Amino acid sequence: MRILKEDQVTNESLLHFLKEAGHEVRYIEEEKSILFHTDEGVRGIFRVPDTQTRTKMITLTVRFVLKESESNLAFVNQLNDTMFLGKFCMESNNRLCITYEITYTGGLILRQFSRILRHFCWIVDHVLRDYGDHLVDKEKPVLIEAAAATEVIH
Repeated sequence: MRILKEDQVTNESLLHFLKEAGHEVRYIEEEKSILFHTDEGVRGIFRVPDTQTRTKMITLTVRFVLKESESNLAFVNQLNDTMFLGKFCMESNNRLCITYEITYTGGLILRQFSRILRHFCWIVDHVLRDYGDHLVDKEKPVLIEAAAATEVIH
């Protein structure tokens, strides 16, 4: 079992491990983040906070643009009631944000991180397959955002 100590958890170490484990990932230099892909081709992002950050959390994030609908909030609440290992929230501009936070306080078990990432990707794909035709506006790009910058990916 490979465990990274807290101070060894970096974007570079996770990128290297995830590539070894067969994940489709790449580093985005301008955002200091790792881009990952689900089996359905949806793109998500995460990054390891800098060393000055007190909170040792990695947040997996995927955002979709939803169709204009008064039922969007009810849809997001339904997802929170039925889907596990993901938080679903409605953001401004009809965006659905799906997140999952992983702490690495005290270290990170790499195999567990890989499994969590795969399961998170499965949840995202499940939402897209089961609900996407009705609510997710596939004509607009998926939005990937880090704290400092926004990248629009088609």
